[in-house]
Amino acid sequence: MSSPSSNTAGSREFSVGGRSTEIKNLKVLKTPEEGGTKKEYEEYLDKIKNHVSIKWEGGWEMKELITSMKEPSFEEPKDLTDEEEKSKLKTAMWNMEVQNYVSQINLCKRNKGALFALIMNNVSKITKGKLKSNVCFSKRSQKEI
Repeated sequence: MSSPSSNTAGSREFSVGGRSTEIKNLKVLKTPEEGGTKKEYEEYLDKIKNHVSIKWEGGWEMKELITSMKEPSFEEPKDLTDEEEKSKLKTAMWNMEVQNYVSQINLCKRNKGALFALIMNNVSKITKGKLKSNVCFSKRSQKEI
């Protein structure tokens, strides 16, 4: 899923699904037992949220998911009335709306998978272990991927 490449500074830069996952000055997220703080957690989420919303196509839709764990919602195109279906222009515009709607949903699914990988690649081994041992986490991660 993620592939390393070298940048000019000699550090490794990862990309997931063509999305840049290198975030400047992003610290590895640690558990409180490792010395991690709530402030570091909030900074971690802010840096990821800002990066994703600016650098990824459709990333702005991920902001609310990162901040409040609310799924992005997309307005489904309303069906045409019988009268509107007679108009070639309205039908063509509606078909484009439907294509855009489906594209948004698919892009959001890909972004969620890439976001999951980005977060998991930037947490400590202990944090990762705690997450993986959580039954709810295991069920959700299987569903997302």
